[in-house]
Amino acid sequence: MPRKRVKKSDRSNISEFHIREAIKAVLSNRLSQYKAAQEYQVKRQTIQSQIKKLLQHKTKEELLQDWEDSGNESDDNITFPNKYTSRQVFNCRQEDELVKYIKTCSNLNYGLTYHQIRTLAYHYAKVIKDIKIPTNWDADKVADFAASEVTNRPIDEQDSSVSKSLFSATTPLPSTSTTRPSTPPPLLTEIRPYPTATLAPKKRNTQKSKSSVYTDTPELAKIQDLEEEKKRRGSVKKQNR
Repeated sequence: MPRKRVKKSDRSNISEFHIREAIKAVLSNRLSQYKAAQEYQVKRQTIQSQIKKLLQHKTKEELLQDWEDSGNESDDNITFPNKYTSRQVFNCRQEDELVKYIKTCSNLNYGLTYHQIRTLAYHYAKVIKDIKIPTNWDADKVADFAASEVTNRPIDEQDSSVSKSLFSATTPLPSTSTTRPSTPPPLLTEIRPYPTATLAPKKRNTQKSKSSVYTDTPELAKIQDLEEEKKRRGSVKKQNR
């Protein structure tokens, strides 16, 4: 069994709900940054940096009004769960699409190789709008899509069933991110359709078996002549007795 590195730190496991509630409390002047950090168990620097990012796109009044009207506590410009994935190319929903496609191909007994997965991820990134692609991806025409993106995401067996439509644009996919993109991600089946099996050519056995003798007209005539000869000899022996 291959080794799998166990993380020694949990600094990336930040509760998005606590961060969101802390930011709302600070922007609504209900709590200070220090009080919000103590109440929601989030570092004050994290709250401060997230508020600074939000205020670069909208004012405080616009953010509070949007949250109150739509109930969407996330901002369209925040794509990833936390700052430790700031250099991540695919968000959580897009990674789920890739993982489900790979598992579906495996269930169809047409598993993809590691190079095919990287090539698929590269073409998938090219058709997604507003995504930053590293320069080495365009140079190599493949994505640096590590295996950890696949192995670190458990997928329910019922959800990965080939009998279900996994890539329906109307069905929301599970995601750990709070982002709600305005447009659904493109379908991977449009980039690389599922492989289909072709019927194997039927090879007839040309070797004659014993049963083929009785269906062959020349051989059948010989057998009938031999049987008649045996009957004739038998009748002659009886007469001689």
